Amino acid sequence: MAISVKTNPIILYLGYLILSLLSFSTLAEQRPASANALADDIVGAVCVIRNGDNLVLLSEVITKKFSLPGGYIDKGDTPEQAAAREALEETGIVVEVKHLIQYRGRAAIYACQATSPIPVSSFKDSRGYPIVASWFSKHFATEVERTYLIDPTAIDEQEYRYAEDMPLLPQWLSVTPESDVIIYERFDTEPNILHQYELGLIEQFQFYTSTWSTPAQWLFTGVMRSISIIGEPWFVFLMAVLFAGYFRTPLFLEVAFLIVVSLYCASLLKHGLTLPRPFFIVPELQKINAYGFGFPSGHILLTTLICGILSHFLRRRFSSAGQQRLIAVVTVLLILGQCVARVWFGAHFISDAVLSLMLGIVIVAIFIAWRNYEFTVFQHQLTNRWFWLGLSVIVGVTAGISLVPGQAYLFAVLLGVVLTIDYAEQVDQNTPDMPFVRQLIACVCVLAGAFAINGVIAVLSSMQTVSLIVLGIKGVGYLVLGAWLLAGSSWVRALVSR
Repeated sequence: MAISVKTNPIILYLGYLILSLLSFSTLAEQRPASANALADDIVGAVCVIRNGDNLVLLSEVITKKFSLPGGYIDKGDTPEQAAAREALEETGIVVEVKHLIQYRGRAAIYACQATSPIPVSSFKDSRGYPIVASWFSKHFATEVERTYLIDPTAIDEQEYRYAEDMPLLPQWLSVTPESDVIIYERFDTEPNILHQYELGLIEQFQFYTSTWSTPAQWLFTGVMRSISIIGEPWFVFLMAVLFAGYFRTPLFLEVAFLIVVSLYCASLLKHGLTLPRPFFIVPELQKINAYGFGFPSGHILLTTLICGILSHFLRRRFSSAGQQRLIAVVTVLLILGQCVARVWFGAHFISDAVLSLMLGIVIVAIFIAWRNYEFTVFQHQLTNRWFWLGLSVIVGVTAGISLVPGQAYLFAVLLGVVLTIDYAEQVDQNTPDMPFVRQLIACVCVLAGAFAINGVIAVLSSMQTVSLIVLGIKGVGYLVLGAWLLAGSSWVRALVSR
């Protein structure tokens, strides 16, 4: 006989209610735990900004590679807020975060849309990509070298900071809403009255040279580009290495001090004043690649320094009045030619060139004064380890406050000098004078060592994707380079002199 059990509906409903509450409370406990685990795991936020088949990518100052705008999530910020903030600080673009695309590693990837048309320059630099106006952004020239609008399928894996993410870029692009762009021929900003006037003069100068015959234009462009080489960082580095190999330690320290002061002053003024370049405002003026802010012109400052130092030593070597006049004329032409070139390239305003020239002349004049009048007290200080330690502390503190990578590298070079100056002085005192041929051999050896160190720095830094690690690798490398230029050059000269 079948037995039927009847259950009270009220009891049944109570049972369902209790089970439902238990289930809900279990889910409620699980959800916050999951959310907390996610918040603890995710440390960065990335913003994908799209126009057509192109993405907004930035070229980084430290890694020299492309990446999407993004960074760490500050305490108290949501990942969405961090993504929007980093996009604004790195590219100058105000965005609205639309939706989460995916979590990638420890970063949240968001689809973002610009709230207003993105200003894109009509000029393309040597990389061939349209340039997004971003010189007014917070991290320009410290973290961001330049911002581009790029088809992600057009770049190589080695050019992108996170090579493993390259296949995902087209997918991220496809699920991101499109942002509008505006191609500008003149940036929507009002420069000061002086710069407005100078922009007109630069435009007239470029138009005037464009009316010349083709051979004349070709010759003028060639001369301008050739003179510009003197102020290039690689050329200044080459000259510094040759000075290290050729000069004895006390004299090299004098020259090194001038170069350090020039680079430090230029960096302080550039990142302190943040003045634009002419082609930031009128893109069509740009005839050469130039990064960072406009004033002062590093090319003009360093050209004045290098040419002034060489002129001083050559004029002492050649005693004939005619030879000295020739050296002076060539020096003046090279320096003035650099000023004309940087203005014609659209890289600097005329006032930038004039003030940079004046700063360079002051530094060279001080050098000539202490050489001619034998300021032995100051020259003695330049061979003192504590003097260089004090200088390195000043540069290091500045680098820690400004977060400018160039200042950090300069600090590392100075530390290399501090650590090896006593050894270099001791070796130099026991090294006899050498004939010219042996001095050239020493220069070649020091140059080979410097290029080897630079090569190792480049290889090791290219293998990393974390900016701080890359900065650390380069910092250690520049410390070794500073030590090599001082102690290594002394050791090489002692070896060659035997």
